[in-house]
Amino acid sequence: MKKKLYIGLSGIQVLLLIGAYLVQDFSMKRMGMMRHVMFTNQKWEKSYPVETIISVSVAISIILLVIVVYKHIKRKSYYQLIETLVVSGGATGFVLLNSTESFRSYYFICLILALSILIQYVKQIIDIKKTDSF
Repeated sequence: MKKKLYIGLSGIQVLLLIGAYLVQDFSMKRMGMMRHVMFTNQKWEKSYPVETIISVSVAISIILLVIVVYKHIKRKSYYQLIETLVVSGGATGFVLLNSTESFRSYYFICLILALSILIQYVKQIIDIKKTDSF
């Protein structure tokens, strides 16, 4: 059961990352999508403290990443550690190194990557509970 859930969550992660690529690709090629993305960016910047939300999310992600790295080094399970480092580190790096000037769909991609990181941590919780029950 847990293995099926783990595989299903991995599939959802892959679909989310493909979706992030497609959002960026369509926002550069399709004028309607470009307008929608730019309008939504402006609306979100006026309505929400986007930079504060992103900063807090990055800080939480880094703290959780440190905890997960500690747990995996303690248990000596390096495959999940590498997977977590790639997903969480890559997403956090993208969020820190880019902005709406470099990627028009930056806020959309940040939301998709945040969901991907959340799924990654759920997978880690499933994995930790699976190995701790033995």
